[in-house]
Amino acid sequence: MELYETNRTQSRMTSSALDELRDSLESARFPKLTKPHFFVAYSHRADSKVRVVIQQVLHQYGKQVEFTDWAKVHEPGNINTHIAREVARSRFGICYLSEPAETGGGQHAFVDNPNVVFEAGMLHARTSEIDGNEGEPCGWIPVREAGSPPAPFDFASERILHVPRYEDGTLDADELRQQLVDRIEGLLHQA
Repeated sequence: MELYETNRTQSRMTSSALDELRDSLESARFPKLTKPHFFVAYSHRADSKVRVVIQQVLHQYGKQVEFTDWAKVHEPGNINTHIAREVARSRFGICYLSEPAETGGGQHAFVDNPNVVFEAGMLHARTSEIDGNEGEPCGWIPVREAGSPPAPFDFASERILHVPRYEDGTLDADELRQQLVDRIEGLLHQA
């Protein structure tokens, strides 16, 4: 009878210890082992000076984030599959939507590149599903030129970063850099 009681007590204590361990693991906050990932999209025709500033700012955060520049994906196979994979693994993104409009007397100096709009849509859907990201905050930064037509309906509610330019049309690189830093800091602060 004593062995039976000892065995029951041991089982009860083991069960209690397992419950305590489970509760401790569920409430513990472990450090992240991976860096947040950014996906960067733009048109080949987009302003190269703006693209360079975006890349410089992301390199500045090299110890805190990883990023994929879509134009530097050179793996063999279907480019759409590669882009979808990169977007799926990204918590954050930057899409420079604008490119110069074709000359033809149009009313806008810039237009949105359809491929970048598509990639932005993928990022928008990805970063809008917090539950799909295990509750982790995420987001993307839409970058557009002021001389573009109205933003696509789905993106109109996003805080669009308009490329700062001087009156003569040249890029205000310092202002763009500061705006990007502020936005990236905001995203990383959520993480």
